[in-house]
Amino acid sequence: MNGIPANNIEAFTRLNRVDYFKELSTCYIGLEDEYVGASRFAAECASIKIPIMGTEYVTGARVANPELVTEPRNINKKVELIKKLMNDEEFYKKQCELAYKNIKEHYSSEACLDRLIAAWKEIGVENID
Repeated sequence: MNGIPANNIEAFTRLNRVDYFKELSTCYIGLEDEYVGASRFAAECASIKIPIMGTEYVTGARVANPELVTEPRNINKKVELIKKLMNDEEFYKKQCELAYKNIKEHYSSEACLDRLIAAWKEIGVENID
C-alpha cells in the first residue's frame, strides 16, 4: 500500500447503489466525522472489508474498528492512524477483517431484532415475543 498518491481522492454527491459500491470497493480506508449517515457508511465500508476511521460519537465506526476511533476533529490522531494503516500491512489487514467480522456480528438481522425487542420491552410494548 505504500506509494498511494495523496491526490488520489474523489468526492461524489450522489451515485446509484451499484455505482456507489463499485466506487467504494476501490477505496482503502473509510473516513467519517459526525455527519448524517455516518454509521451506515461505516457499515457499508466494513461489509466489503474496508476499515473505517471514525469518531467516538458514531456507532458504526465504534463497532467496526474500535482501534481507529478518535475524538471529533482530532486531525493529528487521524493522520497518525492513516499513516499506520498505509505503512503497516499486518495492521491494515487486521482492521479489514475486524471491520467485516464486527459489522457482520453486530448488524446481523438477528442482532438488530434482539436490540429492537429489548427497546420495545424497555418502553412497555407488550406481546412482542
